[in-house]
Amino acid sequence: MRATLGVEHIDVRCILGALDDEREEEQSIRVTFEIDYDIARASRSDALGDAIDYDRVVEMVTEHLIWHKYRLLEAAAAGIVEMLAQAYPFIDRVMIEIRKPEALPGDAEGYLRLDTDRAEEG
Repeated sequence: MRATLGVEHIDVRCILGALDDEREEEQSIRVTFEIDYDIARASRSDALGDAIDYDRVVEMVTEHLIWHKYRLLEAAAAGIVEMLAQAYPFIDRVMIEIRKPEALPGDAEGYLRLDTDRAEEG
């Protein structure tokens, strides 16, 4: 039984960007993710240890972005996917979207969306 767990609009203040001013001052980053995985074991046990704890994933993503200070959205997204795959090896698919609402003038928002299917990668 496969399901999708997701969280939208995690706000993180961190260093993310290649330009000099982006390397000096934290900016607001908005992260959304979806994780597909087989929930059969968790649904039978009703135990958090058999599931993905979305509160913990939010903490992990936030800490990861603050700690790594990536230059590129591509590297940040790939780093988060790798971290999640290590923490939860039973994940089938991860979609992560990282938005930079302060990077462009006006109401424009730059973003990158990475959608990876681990079954296809193997």
